[in-house]
Amino acid sequence: YLDNPLTEDNKLIISDRRISINGSISTKMANEITTKIDYFNNKDKSKPIFIVIDKSPGGSAMAGYLILKAMKGSTAPIYVVLREYAASMAAIILTLADKSFAYAHSTILHHQPLSWNVGNLTEQREKLKRLEAWWTEFGGATAKKMGITLEEFQKEMYKNNSKGDWEELAVNAQKLKWVNHIVDTISDTSVLEEPQKVEPKEPSILSLLNFEETINAKGEVVVYLPRLSPADSYLIHNPDGYYQFR
Repeated sequence: YLDNPLTEDNKLIISDRRISINGSISTKMANEITTKIDYFNNKDKSKPIFIVIDKSPGGSAMAGYLILKAMKGSTAPIYVVLREYAASMAAIILTLADKSFAYAHSTILHHQPLSWNVGNLTEQREKLKRLEAWWTEFGGATAKKMGITLEEFQKEMYKNNSKGDWEELAVNAQKLKWVNHIVDTISDTSVLEEPQKVEPKEPSILSLLNFEETINAKGEVVVYLPRLSPADSYLIHNPDGYYQFR
């Protein structure tokens, strides 16, 4: 295991102390990630742990919070690696990591949390307070790392996009301090078995995470998100309504 996994020719070497984030971030995923962080720490507290994001639109605020707390509590250094796309909660995990790496043309997207609140006026006010608390926690920490205020961060979001979806390629996001290092290549030494050449039916990432695609009453392909706990919210990029509630 390398103490410094970044080589002189700008190649990142990922070891088998590796954790994946793919698809929507759920409580189940958070529990698996925090358990693996504990496991790798108990095996060796000095060697790096890699959290690799291939493609994630974000997900549960509480799940992301648990992952960030586990990262902060880890004695072993944790490096977050982006290969393709990180939005919302996934982007926050990447940005708030002590050390992060990304391909130059991978994409990072930050935005304010969305609300699907229902209920009477008092209930909606209560839910809005919780949503604001999550945004203060995550948006405030992200703004602080950028060296600006939360209010300035919000203004920049809407300056870049009318929906507030601030999207940047990693090569530009590095200047904003959303990611630390831009790498040319990534070598994943954790791959020790040859992938199967023929798959009868390869399960999708969503299927593996219990987020099954289905057809709604309008004939649209959608994924129904699981019900959250009362104090939780979703930090997920959902511009086309692909993620829905029953």
